[in-house]
Amino acid sequence: MTRALADVAAQQPWFFPTVAFLFGACIGSFLNVVIYRVPAGRSIVRPGSACACGAPIAWYDNIPLVSWFVLGAQCRHCGSYISARYVIVEFLTACLFGLAHGEPLQFAGLALFGVVLALVIHRTRRLVPSVITHVSFNAVAMVGLIVQRSGH
Repeated sequence: MTRALADVAAQQPWFFPTVAFLFGACIGSFLNVVIYRVPAGRSIVRPGSACACGAPIAWYDNIPLVSWFVLGAQCRHCGSYISARYVIVEFLTACLFGLAHGEPLQFAGLALFGVVLALVIHRTRRLVPSVITHVSFNAVAMVGLIVQRSGH
């Protein structure tokens, strides 16, 4: 199986960065949930995503990067504006994943989650929950150890 993956990487060098980019966009979408709900003390699991008007957001209106543009940055139900912050976080996270794929430093993604979360939460709410600070600090320390041991 490893040889088959190596063959794909050799024949289609765009494939794995693209998969990493798409996965990163999904992670970015989840980060938006965390950014919005954690500082408010809300669950990141339930209820499902909803507009400020209370209308639930259907799966096809919640596709990372795509739905914001398709909907014209407006809620399908009430027409209220959807902040560009959502698509920016998804895009930045997707780019970070696309650029970091297959590198020994790919675990740096965990630290980058914390950085993205901290920056956006601080920008919007002027506070950073301690759980994010602690996880980010530990992730950065872990990445430092990995880099030190791998010789990069």
